Amino acid sequence: MKFAISDTLGFIAALIVAACVTACLTACGGSGESAASPNAKTAPSPFDTTAFQNLAKDTSCAELENRLFVIDQQYVLSEKIGNCADARYRQTLYGKSPDNILCTNVDSIAGPRYSCNDTSLSPLFRQIINNLDIANLGLDNTHQVQQISVTSGKETSLSAASLAPRLFYGQAPINAVIKDGKLWQQFTSYGGFSDTVLPTLDFTQQMLMGVFAKSANNCNDVGIHKVTSNGQRVLVQYSERSIVPIASCDPNSSARATPMNLVVGQRLYLPVDFMDVSGAIVAQQLVTQSNISGVQSSRYVVIHDQSSWEKLWAEHDQGKQAIPAIDFSQKMVIAVFSGLKPNGCYGIADVQIWRYNGSINVSVRESSPSPVALCALYLPSPAYLVAIDKTSEPVEFTTILSRN
Repeated sequence: MKFAISDTLGFIAALIVAACVTACLTACGGSGESAASPNAKTAPSPFDTTAFQNLAKDTSCAELENRLFVIDQQYVLSEKIGNCADARYRQTLYGKSPDNILCTNVDSIAGPRYSCNDTSLSPLFRQIINNLDIANLGLDNTHQVQQISVTSGKETSLSAASLAPRLFYGQAPINAVIKDGKLWQQFTSYGGFSDTVLPTLDFTQQMLMGVFAKSANNCNDVGIHKVTSNGQRVLVQYSERSIVPIASCDPNSSARATPMNLVVGQRLYLPVDFMDVSGAIVAQQLVTQSNISGVQSSRYVVIHDQSSWEKLWAEHDQGKQAIPAIDFSQKMVIAVFSGLKPNGCYGIADVQIWRYNGSINVSVRESSPSPVALCALYLPSPAYLVAIDKTSEPVEFTTILSRN
């Protein structure tokens, strides 16, 4: 990072800057375009970018990032990232029309492919593709950079894994986005959990997102439930659950502790927004939770009627218990099955349900062992079944992996 940290307050300020610097790219313009540097050179008359906006409508292999930038009113940068195995990323520098391809940097099955038809543009292009996280794309104030508004596509879920530490010691930030190894080391040190067993993070491929409880109660539970991208921004949805403590939940009560949740996901260049969905949580009634379900394949099921319920219960319970009574005129059942697992450290730790964007969202937190965990030697098949108020809204499922 390009800042020095001398104390805790400095660290928190630096963390906030790290989390917000890319957000400024679109936040400053109000309409989705970044403001030009105040010292930027006077730009030529704007040209019509309609053809490039039409180009951006092709979201194949671009469901994670799909951005356009005008540079000096002379060039257009297209930047795309998707889940395709042989074309994960594509950065293309154009002239004033999509037919005029000047430079490309693409992923391929044979490895990265870089080329510039005009070699004089290579330094500019390399500066840009090495600074896609930065407002103004890392160019100095002699350049003008404007982001073109692109219609956001469907939100795509990003895989995310939750890290084990749940308490931050000292003054915690509001939210955190970490894409840098040095800052991660400083974060773990100031957070007081640097000795905790943590995975090695590759910040060329991964980024870390964190949320922290807003209450001073160190027993409260705060958790990230879903991480998505619409091609323009990353959205982190989380909630905080108040817990009335009998005593401190901090085993190290000598220092102030703030509940937190950290998740690791795929590294993207996009700004990251955080949304507290605590007010949208849907009440759920636990029907059963088991580690020995007869359903031994990974499956999500939504049940709206008695006959489907009887069939599912027979498969799950295999005649061991009477079927729980559900009033399907008022309720529906959401069932989560993790499938057969290799040892007893695996299970379903939690299920959170909330409304967002016209859908019922179900976040399943699946526990898995840390490298030093001692696990019972049996093959569990975890299941978690709940009832919620009946609704016709579509149901979307997300899995967050969590280390014990």
